[in-house]
Amino acid sequence: MNQLNLPNIIAEQQQTGLQNESYQEDLKQQNLWGFGQSQENNVFKKNDFQSTINFELVLQYYIGENCYAMDFDTSLSLIIIGDRNGFIQLFKFQSNKLKKQKIVKGHRQVICIVVLKHSNQFISSGDKIIKIWSFQGTYLRHLQYLSGHSRPVRCILVSHHEDLIVSGGNDCYIKFWIRKDNICNFDQQLLEHENWICGMSLNESQNQLISTAWEEPLIKISQQQPCKTWIVIQTIQIDIWGARICFLNNEMFSFQPFNGQSMQLYQFQSQSKVYTISKTLDVQQSKLGCTNLFPSQFIKEKQILVKKNGQCVNIISIKNNNDCILQQQLEFDHYCVNGSISHDGQYLITWDLSSSQIQIRQLLNYQKK
Repeated sequence: MNQLNLPNIIAEQQQTGLQNESYQEDLKQQNLWGFGQSQENNVFKKNDFQSTINFELVLQYYIGENCYAMDFDTSLSLIIIGDRNGFIQLFKFQSNKLKKQKIVKGHRQVICIVVLKHSNQFISSGDKIIKIWSFQGTYLRHLQYLSGHSRPVRCILVSHHEDLIVSGGNDCYIKFWIRKDNICNFDQQLLEHENWICGMSLNESQNQLISTAWEEPLIKISQQQPCKTWIVIQTIQIDIWGARICFLNNEMFSFQPFNGQSMQLYQFQSQSKVYTISKTLDVQQSKLGCTNLFPSQFIKEKQILVKKNGQCVNIISIKNNNDCILQQQLEFDHYCVNGSISHDGQYLITWDLSSSQIQIRQLLNYQKK
């Protein structure tokens, strides 16, 4: 297990904690923040294996704004970042250096940034409006506004073929949008949760959706029917709610209870036709708290799962027999850590409250086994 303890910015420490207190109060109001469970800290013990996955720090860039969402473009030469004040910033990333290219006001706050892989477009949200943008170098323009949510949108998914967009909001609705010829239209919606949607994931075939809601001890599994309608086919009762949920393939998904002591793997049972817990993996827990930003991501080509918990970002490998191994653990000085991994798994970008830095780590000496 590799640990990287990141230093605080001295200038921020000298502000007598007022910025941190203001930020935490802001997170409380937006329901992006919460206390952890009052349990003993469970520290993961290193397994007897040689890690084949190692992300090494290659860049530190101070940024004063509190960054909530970020993503790489497909060329890995552009990074798009959204912040608490609603600004969207475009950075050129080259030779392990960042250079700010453009900044625009996008929303009241930016919680979601999703770059489309097959076009120079990205999707952003954080208030009631979903915006689709096109970008070419420093040129940036709006393509479309999607309205329909009555409260802020906090989750956005895009299907592999980019013909389906799924949004989840504070209004408890999950909405499905059909994208054709670069135009999106509302298709249908689900109202199955009783609280804010905080976690969603599509399976490999893109015909099943798992979802969770804030402080709701349930996992909902929805499936697209032959008539294209989405319906809930299973509700799983859980002990501790969670926001980080992610399909690994068509028959397995991972779930991280909110600031819990272990990550859970759920496997589809062919006989009973339901998902049940098959395995767990101990992870480190923070006594201070966690946030529900920084969604889980799975990179199929490298079988890498990135899952944040408390102040730690866990890098987990999924083996052919569906075993999961904690390969690397990045430990920060504060649990307010947001980030994303590039589509090919080569770069991991984070922003944390303690350092107020954008930090980029590169996957080095990767060996597929």
